[in-house]
Amino acid sequence: MHKPLISRTAPTGLSFELADLVLLQGWADFHGMQLTVELDHCVEGDEYEEVVALYTADNRLRRWILWRSASDIVVQPLIGRSIHFGCVADAIEALVHRFLGSKHIRLRHAACRTKCGRQADD
Repeated sequence: MHKPLISRTAPTGLSFELADLVLLQGWADFHGMQLTVELDHCVEGDEYEEVVALYTADNRLRRWILWRSASDIVVQPLIGRSIHFGCVADAIEALVHRFLGSKHIRLRHAACRTKCGRQADD
């Protein structure tokens, strides 16, 4: 009997390496964000084995979704175009600089200095 040819396409998003998930969780914890790993995610006909959703503490909407394609890491903000990176570490660095902004970094730095007993403006 002849078997029908079934063509299964590879998913758009692949699962992350465990080390990348640990890195993302640590980064999310440090910035007071919630990280959720969603398995078997499907959007507009595209299938993702795994996506990482990041939520800010003050908002129930996802701030970003990250997924891994065959060649890169993709960051999709809530509003705007997706951005592609070579690795998770590059994506995290861009999130800090592009999206959280230098104001957030300065506030964190000031809070750390104040906690350590130093003046925040030195």
